Amino acid sequence: MALEVMASYGAGYKQGAVAKAWLAQLTSEQLLQLAMMADGSDTAFVLLRFVDDPRQDVSLLNKEIYHCLNNLTHLFGTEEACLCTPGYTETMLAALSRERSWCVGGKMNTVGSRGGVSRSTRVNCLSRMRAWTDIVREIVQTEFPHYHIIQAGGGQ
Repeated sequence: MALEVMASYGAGYKQGAVAKAWLAQLTSEQLLQLAMMADGSDTAFVLLRFVDDPRQDVSLLNKEIYHCLNNLTHLFGTEEACLCTPGYTETMLAALSRERSWCVGGKMNTVGSRGGVSRSTRVNCLSRMRAWTDIVREIVQTEFPHYHIIQAGGGQ
């Protein structure tokens, strides 16, 4: 898509220049991180949609919070389920299992490799997602301070 934008507008236009700059510095790690963020965002949006819908039964809020946090922990915790669960991350890992190259401004850039994404890249991305999940937990605790009290009472 960025190549199409660059070709359509050319580097003389803002859109073309932005696409060119992005393509020139793009890495496999950035693409994997974007995919993990998309998976995490999908999970968080389920809770946001529930909270934003005035027709929802508020007595189910605790259950929705529990599912959101549980799903994030499942995806990015020690199980690392995002690596093998159908979604953006799994799709990106498959896409990065082969090399893709392009030339921008006379310089070659390549993402992916035959061996796929390295373990260190996966660990780096998962580490950031775990930190993000911790932030989501803190936000939930701030927005819904009684969540843990209800959980302790079995209010799933």
